[in-house]
Amino acid sequence: MEIQGLRVHYLDEGPKDADPIFLLHGEPTWSYLFRKMIPVLTDAGHRVIVPDMIGFGKSDKFISKHDYSYEHHINVMKKLVERLDLNDATFFGQDWGGLVGLRVVAEMPDRFARVVVSNTGMVARAGFSGWIFENTVKLMVWWNGAVTFDELKAASDKVLEMKEPSDLDGARMFSKWIAHSYYSEDMNISGIIQTFGRLDL
Repeated sequence: MEIQGLRVHYLDEGPKDADPIFLLHGEPTWSYLFRKMIPVLTDAGHRVIVPDMIGFGKSDKFISKHDYSYEHHINVMKKLVERLDLNDATFFGQDWGGLVGLRVVAEMPDRFARVVVSNTGMVARAGFSGWIFENTVKLMVWWNGAVTFDELKAASDKVLEMKEPSDLDGARMFSKWIAHSYYSEDMNISGIIQTFGRLDL
């Protein structure tokens, strides 16, 4: 489907007249993340919609990372929900997909009946809490400086191999992830998926 001049890839599986389940992936994955969930949900009689956000999977990609914005991701997903005329939908968002999708749900509440999220939250939009969040992220990027993939992998492996990592351990790893995402010209997507997914590709 074309939205705002960009091709948005999405899967639409299961009975078209069933209540839809709208799955939204995180970073750096795409609809492939849900490859094992889709058949289970369709076998249970659900319609399952799984888009690739702009810049991911089979959807179009901008050349410059500065063309991407949180608001743009939200607007594209809202337009997709509207064009597919989804109603009485269940939303499931993972990671970055939750950040985008929860805003879609908040701005289109009449189209969603249920919400499920995993390792995500909703970013404060305005006021003092919004200012704190934005500047905390900037501070994390500045503090870490440019983080190479090898440095990110080492920090991630350390935390992911702990039996009981603390919140602080997770926050330190996440701050390196943010800095790596900010400074990296070319992200090692397969390496990131192998590291965080503990997979052998």
